[in-house]
Amino acid sequence: MKSREIPDKLKTEILTHLALHMSFIKTIEKFPMVSNEDIQEILHQSAVFYRNKSDNRASSNLRDFFVYTDGASRGNPGEAGAGAVILDKEGNVISEFKKYLGKNTNNVAEYRALILGLTEALKLKGTRVHIFSDSELMVRQLNGTYAVKNKGLMVLYNEVNDLLKKFVWYDIKYINREKNKHADRLANEAIDERSDDQTN
Repeated sequence: MKSREIPDKLKTEILTHLALHMSFIKTIEKFPMVSNEDIQEILHQSAVFYRNKSDNRASSNLRDFFVYTDGASRGNPGEAGAGAVILDKEGNVISEFKKYLGKNTNNVAEYRALILGLTEALKLKGTRVHIFSDSELMVRQLNGTYAVKNKGLMVLYNEVNDLLKKFVWYDIKYINREKNKHADRLANEAIDERSDDQTN
């Protein structure tokens, strides 16, 4: 069944269920007649509708940022760092950030990097964010495809969602590591600089 054939009433019920439970898995169980792809398309159509509605209301007040984030951990768990880069529509680097995270897992570092990037985007008065990460796990968890089972990650997952709610609009996409070199370099620099401080 294609999403365009799904009745509007059913689409509303699916979106309501997603809003209440924040889970693709539970929603697919509730509505077995639709596929994962159908639900993603319904969400996309809804996001476009509300994005256009917001654009028409206050387009002059909207500010788009492209946020690339990466977390690094040497040992998993091991010495960890976070990196984030914020670009404007033209691809110019507005700001870059890095932070040493102590001993942590790679997944924790990925979430911490995203929190760093979103926090800084808000400080810079960003209203819409296009997020890119090479952590497939984190992207799928935030998109609702994967459930968050680790309690430690759940805390960070909730923190990310609280930050995302402060934007007018957002999306998050997985990219391969080759397209995320800047953020990766920053994350590793955070670890290297901490190591240099300890040896001096």
